[in-house]
Amino acid sequence: MKTIMSKLQRIFEKLAAFLRHDYLLHFLFGTIIASTLIILFDWEVAVFFTILTGILKEYIWAFTLKGKVSLMDMIFTALPLIPVLLIKFYA
Repeated sequence: MKTIMSKLQRIFEKLAAFLRHDYLLHFLFGTIIASTLIILFDWEVAVFFTILTGILKEYIWAFTLKGKVSLMDMIFTALPLIPVLLIKFYA
């Protein structure tokens, strides 16, 4: 039992190292944006503006703070569209 728990702990530590705090924030704000837009507009508009928001945020952030554009940040901003759309169409 102790070895199973230690293996699970190592798995969660690796997962936590991969999912930086920044990715979770992008996922949270992507969820808020996608959910709000799905309620207010059609799903096509919600998908377009959620993806556009993720892209524009990264480019604006990169140019104002002289950083790099992160594709993973864009993906984690748009990723909540999947469960939000599944809930919209199948719930």
